Amino acid sequence: MKTSAAPGRHLTPDEIVDRVFPADEQPAPVPLHLAACPDCQEKVSHLREAWLLDRVAVGGFVESLPGSFWNAQTESILAAASRPAGTEAPRALPLAFSLPRSFFRRPALAFGSLAAAIALVAGITYMRLHTKAAAPVQTAVHAPAATPVPGDDTDKKDDELLRSIDDLLADDGPFASLVPQGVS
Repeated sequence: MKTSAAPGRHLTPDEIVDRVFPADEQPAPVPLHLAACPDCQEKVSHLREAWLLDRVAVGGFVESLPGSFWNAQTESILAAASRPAGTEAPRALPLAFSLPRSFFRRPALAFGSLAAAIALVAGITYMRLHTKAAAPVQTAVHAPAATPVPGDDTDKKDDELLRSIDDLLADDGPFASLVPQGVS
C-alpha cells in the first residue's frame, strides 16, 4: 500500500526490526521511504513502544496514581485485617464443582439415585462372583476316528495297537483301585 508522497517500497518486517534494534551500535541512516510513509513510521513506533514497555522504560504509572487511591487501599487492607474472625468474608468452596441447592431440597430424588447406584454396583459384583464360582465346563475329548489307510500289514497292526491303547486309557483299568482318591 504505497502512498503518493512516499517514494520507494514499504519496509519489510526485517527492516523495521533493524530500525529499532540496529545490528551495530552505530545509528542507521533513515530510509527516504520511512521519512515520508506514515504506515511504516507507525509500525516502527509500535515496535519501539512495545520494546520500551517490555523493558519497563516507560515508568511513572505507579507514581501517577493519586494519593486518594493509596489511602483507600490502606483503609480496605486495615479493615480486612481488623475484622473479627467470625465475620470473615464468604469463601469459595474447596471443591471444583458445586451441587445445585435443588438437589438437597428433594431428598427422595437423592436417595433414589443413591439406591439405584448401589443396586447397580451390587448386581455387577454378584454377576462377577457368580461367573467365577461356576464350575468350569468340562468338554469330553474324543480321539479322532482312525481312517483306514491302504497299505501293508504293518500299518494295520499299528492302527490296532493304537486303538487298543486308546481303549485301555479310556477305562480305569485294573490298577485304578491302587491310586488314592483325589489324585489324578
